Amino acid sequence: METKSLRAIQILAKIARIIFMIIFVACIVGAAGCLIGFIVLPIVQNIVVDGNGKTVADVMIENRVLPANVYGSMTAGIIGCGGGIALGWINQKFYQEEIALGTPFEIGIVKKMRKVAIINIVVSASVSLLSVTATSIVLFALKGNMSGQWSIWGSIFYGVFLLILSLFCEYGAAIKAQPAEEKAEPSENEDKAE
Repeated sequence: METKSLRAIQILAKIARIIFMIIFVACIVGAAGCLIGFIVLPIVQNIVVDGNGKTVADVMIENRVLPANVYGSMTAGIIGCGGGIALGWINQKFYQEEIALGTPFEIGIVKKMRKVAIINIVVSASVSLLSVTATSIVLFALKGNMSGQWSIWGSIFYGVFLLILSLFCEYGAAIKAQPAEEKAEPSENEDKAE
């Protein structure tokens, strides 16, 4: 039986799936851009840009953009986008399964929701730690001085939200699984007869 509420839930699931597909594609583009930057920057930084022998690297330094910091940013970008690719794919696959099932109120989908929630939390924390570590190594090796801020809270909050939401969905699945006679409450007439 499909209700207005269930239709609204399915519309939200479709929207979430589209958002995660966009995240997946955007992170692929971002990772590719950072990787191309790693390849191109060493080539272009030695190109002379004026008659005085000034190179691209000189212009970058004049504008307070150290090549080492750019490498650090690209390192963080590749790692962050890698995590985004993984989470985008996993989340959109989850919503695709939920949409195909037609309801989040099934024990199987609740278990998958919890799994996806835990993956979001673990991957976000891991990507953040790996990103900070790898970027620090790159900056140390290239004598950069960038202070970065990496935020993992969005995906962690999303993971916690899914964990909490799974409790409500599990409750709904348990009610849905009850036999019809257990769901029906006794009427007032039946109470008086006893």
